[in-house]
This record gives sequence, structure tokens and C-alpha cells, in this order.
Amino acid sequence: MSAELNSVEAGSIEQISEQGSEQLVELINISMPAGSQLHINGLEMLALLFIALATLMALYRLVFGPSNPDRIVSADALTVIATAIICIMAALFQSILYLDVALIYGVLSFAGVLALARAIEHGRTEQSDKGEHS
Repeated sequence: MSAELNSVEAGSIEQISEQGSEQLVELINISMPAGSQLHINGLEMLALLFIALATLMALYRLVFGPSNPDRIVSADALTVIATAIICIMAALFQSILYLDVALIYGVLSFAGVLALARAIEHGRTEQSDKGEHS
């Protein structure tokens, strides 16, 4: 192994590190290349329209929901929609960095909605206990 390391020239190590840093810059670069335009076909436009409609319906339920569980479900729906939008951005900008963000956001939003649901259930249990003792 030491013979292999000794045979590697200093110039080739620098060349490998330069190539690696260029690839890292290309991976992190989230801007569109100069002169490129977004091309969205009819099916993608229809999907974006449905996502916008689902967002409006979930926002309506979040604001005017008749009960707290309805509001929690709509908040969960909004987090799923936001995750889908981040994935669409990954496809449009052709960057896999957005997929990592969508994955982390999805896990954190699930944990948040689960915590809210448990808080509501805990509050409901306390109210029913108070009603039984009165």
C-alpha cells in the first residue's frame, strides 16, 4: 500500500482535488444555467393547478375548520403539499439538493404533526376526566 502511495505524483493529487471541488460546486449550484428557460408541458401545468387547488382547500380547512383535529389534518396536508413543491423544484432546477431538503422537511413535518395530534389527544383526555369527576 505504501508503494502505491509513493507512486502517486503530487500533480495527480492536485488534479483529483480540483475535479472533486468542481463537482461539489456543480452539485451545490442551484441556479439555472445562463440562457436556459423552464419548459413546462400541459400535464405538468395541470399538476401544478391541482396542487394550487389542494393548497387553497387545505388553507380553508385550516382557517375555518370546525374542530381542532380538522385543523391538524389540514396542517399535515399543507406540509405534504410543501414537500411535493420542493420535489417539483428539484425537477425544474435539475438539482438533487432539493430532494435532501424535501426528505428532511418531510420527516420534521411528520414529527410536528404527530406532536400536535398527541397534544390535542392529551387535552381531550384531560377534559373528559374533568367531566367524569364533576
